[in-house]
Amino acid sequence: MRKLLTLFAALCACSFSTLASAVPVNAKFDGAVSGSGFFTDVLNDFPAGTTAAFDVTFDDAGLVPSLPVTDYDVSPVSGWARLGSHQWSVDDGRIYSFSYLLSPGNPVLWYGLQLTGSGPTIGSNGSLFGLFLFLTPQLSALPGAPPVIGFGYPFSFGTFYSYANLTGNFATSRQVPEPSPGLLICGALLLLTALRGWQVRSRVLPRNA
Repeated sequence: MRKLLTLFAALCACSFSTLASAVPVNAKFDGAVSGSGFFTDVLNDFPAGTTAAFDVTFDDAGLVPSLPVTDYDVSPVSGWARLGSHQWSVDDGRIYSFSYLLSPGNPVLWYGLQLTGSGPTIGSNGSLFGLFLFLTPQLSALPGAPPVIGFGYPFSFGTFYSYANLTGNFATSRQVPEPSPGLLICGALLLLTALRGWQVRSRVLPRNA
């Protein structure tokens, strides 16, 4: 019985670990540059109609629809973003803005994510400032807020930022993790121990007449 309880505790520990771990979210886009909302310098490097695409995966920590955001980190982040013939690797990210209702639980209405990375410079030594995604708590694209990719352009007094609006097919999905090997092993051991205990008891206990 003591061994059975030990294995049960181990199984619970494996289960809680798996359930508590964050789930990766994949976001894919295929489309084109459609314009620029602020400082149109980016359109000198990537005019409207330039092909655009990205495929990124990030952590869903903090993306909780019924609570205010308390964890702004969405790492680990991986993937790439492409404009024309230029491509950047994406390896970091955060929740940089969100909106929520002032009501019990403060449910979140939408999230703004800034995913960053590295790659080639453009124009006047411009570098990637961030791939910006606007999502509902259900991970669908926020209506009226398409993906945006921003670049920082250095000048004598600092850096100014220009953003390219993207239009096209945007899809997201949660990648449900497979059970961990440890969880499967714990479950198998628990099942075998329970069956063995049942067999022993069935031999020892007297049969009813």
